[in-house]
Amino acid sequence: MKIILGKVRPFLRHLTEAHPQVLIIAPFARLHDRYMERRLAEARDLLTRLNSPDQQLAGLLFILMQYQDLDRNATLAFQREIAMVATLESLDYGRGLRADYMSLIHTILEDGVRVGLFRPLDVPVQSLLIFGATQWTWTWFRPGGRLTALEAGAQLVHLCLGSLLVDRRRLDRIADPAGKVAQTTVAVLTEHLGSEPGAYPRESA
Repeated sequence: MKIILGKVRPFLRHLTEAHPQVLIIAPFARLHDRYMERRLAEARDLLTRLNSPDQQLAGLLFILMQYQDLDRNATLAFQREIAMVATLESLDYGRGLRADYMSLIHTILEDGVRVGLFRPLDVPVQSLLIFGATQWTWTWFRPGGRLTALEAGAQLVHLCLGSLLVDRRRLDRIADPAGKVAQTTVAVLTEHLGSEPGAYPRESA
């Protein structure tokens, strides 16, 4: 067995170095594409259930945070590794999906400015700031920790919408983890993922 392993390991190392597209990049590309297809379907469903741009943006923030809880392994792989392979040709389709998702955020911000809910702002930059903030939640959010995913999502809603809203009197209601927006995201994810969000036991910090 040791002799066999001694011969196989160098071969596998050579194969990985010579053909990374087959052994590493292609599987990740498939994972990335399926991940983004699911996220887009959930986001589009969610936006049809929420009426105003402030609710819609809050809903996306809540739902993005819950992926750290419900689909954590795939979310970690997506958020941790995407920067290393984002420019590869095999991820062209996935880049289009990410652009579609970013377009949803652009549209929400533009609609919010147009109807007077959001202050005038640089929509592309604000979209990147919001999306960027969600991409690093894997570094600090812990399922079963002091905050549930919905509670952490509420903090993210307060942070983002607190700087965007012209009138902040609606903010506490929109950011309520037990409120309409958060519970709509729970319903969407329950239907799409077939499990109940926020079910992890809580622990002391």
